[in-house]
Order: sequence, then C-alpha cells, then structure tokens
Amino acid sequence: INTARSEHNLWYLYRPIQWYLYGAEHYPELGFSTAYASVLETMSIPGNPKGEAVRMEDRDSGPLNHSLELPLLIQALKKDQSQELEHLQQKAAIALSIAFGRNPANLTYLRHSDLVDLTPESDDSVYVLRIPRIKKRLLNPRDDYVEEFLDPVFAGYIHELIKANNEVNVVLYHESKKLPNPQPIFLNTKGNEAAILSGDYEDAYNFSSSMITSLIKGFVRRHNIISPLTKELMHVSVRRLRYTLATGLAAEGISKAALARILDHTDTQHVHVYFELAGKIVIQLDKA
Repeated sequence: INTARSEHNLWYLYRPIQWYLYGAEHYPELGFSTAYASVLETMSIPGNPKGEAVRMEDRDSGPLNHSLELPLLIQALKKDQSQELEHLQQKAAIALSIAFGRNPANLTYLRHSDLVDLTPESDDSVYVLRIPRIKKRLLNPRDDYVEEFLDPVFAGYIHELIKANNEVNVVLYHESKKLPNPQPIFLNTKGNEAAILSGDYEDAYNFSSSMITSLIKGFVRRHNIISPLTKELMHVSVRRLRYTLATGLAAEGISKAALARILDHTDTQHVHVYFELAGKIVIQLDKA
C-alpha cells in the first residue's frame, strides 16, 4: 500500500483490498485479521487513470466537445432512416449511450420487457427503461434494476429495433436442445458462445460488451462523421459518451449525489473529475 501510494497507483489495490475484506469476513481462521480489515475498509481508494482522459479533455478518449462534436452525432442519428437490423442496433446503441451514459455491459442485458410505456392509453407516451445494474456484487445483473425515464424520440429507436427482432427467426441449439430466447433488445443472431459453453443459457442470445462498442464505431464509419477538432473520423465509444453526459450535467449544475445516481455509482468518489472540468467548459445550446 505504501509503495502504491508513492507511485500514485493506489487505485490498483482496490480488488486486492476487496479480496482481503472478503477473507476477513468469511475465513478469519486462515490468518485474515478482522482488525486490519476494519482499517482497510476506511481507506479512500481513488478512481483509476481513466479519469485522466476527462481531466485532460483528451480529443480521442475524453468527453466529446458539446458544441462541435456531439451535435454531429445527434444530427446523423436523426437523419438515419435505414431499417437494416445492424443499423437499427447501431442507432439504439447510440441513443441509449447518449441518454444514459451506461457501460456497454448494462446494454447487453436489456430485454424487450424492460421498455415500459407508463401511459399506453395516452397520445403522449411516458417511457421508462429498466436498466439492469452491474458491478453490484449480485449473482446476476438482472437481479436489480434502475428505472430511468426515456425520451419518446429515443424510445422510438428501441421500438424499431424490437420490431425488427420479432421478425428475425433466430433459434439456437446446444447439444440438440433448443435454447429459449429471453428476447434481449440487442439480439445476437450468432449466439453468445461464451455464455452457451458455460451453461449460461439465459444470456445465450446476448451481445458481448465489445459488440456494443463495435456498433457505435460502425455508426460513425457509416456516416463518415469527421471531428472538426482532429479533422479525422470521430473516435466515439460508450465510455466517451458516458464522459460527455457527465461533464454536460456537471456544467449545468447537477449535484454530485445526483450525478453519481445517474451514472449508477454507489458513492460520489468517482464523479469529482467531472466537476473539476465543469468550470472550464462552455456549452452553446442548440436553438432547437
């Protein structure tokens, strides 16, 4: 711990410390000290270096420029009328990442039933998306959800994708047995090989996190979105869109507790960097 502190790498010890706390709670007879565990539990572990991309406003890995880059992405999304399954998946991935800034894994566990219309009898629908939580020490990410209101325009992209999914006849088999389709929003027509081989048939039709990232990069390539800052193809990822959402909300004056809830953090420890940047950015709001 002292070495990590001196090298400014204390964040790297987060997992070993969590392992020690687990050992002290369940196996103290093996030599884990409960007294030392209580000391470790009070330590404040900083976020990993990914926050540096936000702090330094990195043009390739930091938040998108709210005035010059983000509008280009939204404009391409509005103009895209393609109904091909992959293109619908791209649009849904872009829309959800802009709206919620969640990690790719959150999106892979979404199912058709998670999009709920609270006012089905009304012309002005109010939508809620039940987003499965990850990294919360749960046996399964779908054991717990966060309900988020979803803009009707963005909900439209999800509806289009769900409709396309229902028209695709995908049946997966393992050892001659048909695997039930739990209807994920991002339908992996080739099957999730890792899930199938591990016997996790509930996730057999799920995307992997890397496939969500590939969708977003594919959208940018398909529309040839050039960054005005780098003069090159815009580098867009789920993480960059997460940074973009967070810095935008911080600049608008959101509280640290509220931002931590939106990003699904358990505390405010990892959101400080967004507020450091908030004082330096100026957002020119689109008239629309």
